[in-house]
Amino acid sequence: AGGNGKASGGLGFAACFSILVTGCVGCFGTTVMRKYPTPPAMGIFLGIVSVLSMQYLILSAVFAGEAQNASQDDDESEYSNDVAFAVFACFLFIVFFIFSVLLFIYRGHLITIDPLAPGEV
Repeated sequence: AGGNGKASGGLGFAACFSILVTGCVGCFGTTVMRKYPTPPAMGIFLGIVSVLSMQYLILSAVFAGEAQNASQDDDESEYSNDVAFAVFACFLFIVFFIFSVLLFIYRGHLITIDPLAPGEV
């Protein structure tokens, strides 16, 4: 990347960090949906999933651009790595986007605790 034949350390960090964030969001989402299905918690979870979806769209575009640069530099190893993560990020974008849309549509069914209900106050 960058025309010097070396892989970018920043892109490697972005890839690893995004996967760690995805794992944390998975743990947070499991906790919210099982223990705390309140409107604020579900709203925060919906926002986080939507932002994560857009993050993967951006990462997909960035790694696709880096793959194009690597193909012009004839660096086959970096090209295959960039293409692989670009495809993986595009797949995760689609998965998280569909999940966030479904979470938005069915949020009324998923919110089972109303903190303002007479029995809860």
